[in-house]
Amino acid sequence: MKKVFLLVIGFVFISTLASAKIIVQWNKSDKGLFGYNRVNSNFDGFDSQHNEYWSVDCHDPGRISCQRTISDGDSEILLFADKFLVEVNEDVDEEIENGRKNGAINQKIQRTDSNGNQVWVHIHTRWKSKGIDSDITVTTTIWETPAIN
Repeated sequence: MKKVFLLVIGFVFISTLASAKIIVQWNKSDKGLFGYNRVNSNFDGFDSQHNEYWSVDCHDPGRISCQRTISDGDSEILLFADKFLVEVNEDVDEEIENGRKNGAINQKIQRTDSNGNQVWVHIHTRWKSKGIDSDITVTTTIWETPAIN
């Protein structure tokens, strides 16, 4: 009976970790023609559901792209998603330049994880802005689900 109880507890713990999400929030203001002068990328910690939080603050005209800084401790899913996050941010900037101050973009990409399992990576991005080059908030949520064949 004790083994069954431990097995159930272990399954619940693994299920909780598998459903954890990564949330990246960009705060942008005063973009220049070629980018930003100040870009700060921070890991903000985990919440009680094991969701991982990042913030990227980009301010003042300059030549730096508004991107999250990649670090050695990044999770496998975050490293995979980073290349798509750059594209999504460019798409959001283009949407805002075209007059769409609020919106959302959803992506679903299949990949093979480090254990050889097929998984779907979901990337949901939403944004709010007051207009071009003014206060822009972009929030991206990333999570994986098993790819069922």
